[in-house]
Amino acid sequence: MNNRIMNLFIERQDDSPKLMKLAIPIVIETVLFMLLGFVDVYMLSRHSDLAASGVNAASQVIVVLSMVFLMFSTAGSIQITQYLGADQKENASRSAALALVLHLVSGLVISLLVFLFFRPDAPLYRRAG
Repeated sequence: MNNRIMNLFIERQDDSPKLMKLAIPIVIETVLFMLLGFVDVYMLSRHSDLAASGVNAASQVIVVLSMVFLMFSTAGSIQITQYLGADQKENASRSAALALVLHLVSGLVISLLVFLFFRPDAPLYRRAG
């Protein structure tokens, strides 16, 4: 059994450059996305602590919402890839349509919640004193 696993690993080493070509842009995108909030807070902290804390709070909400959509995208792409690998193009098409509808509905629900419950004069963000 161990020899089979080692042989499988050795056979797949030729795919390593292809994987790196896919992974490097994803890593760069993730690092830039993470730096976005950091740079915003750093730049605004020189201006006002209140502005920096407001942007930091908003940035955390944006990261959480991005993770929700990333979760939907990953699940959808896994499902579609499995169907395509099994040569079930009709099921893959249905899964793609379902993923698009899921993104659309969740985006509309989140937008509606933000529209209904966002209060720019919330005590958390109001300047004290």
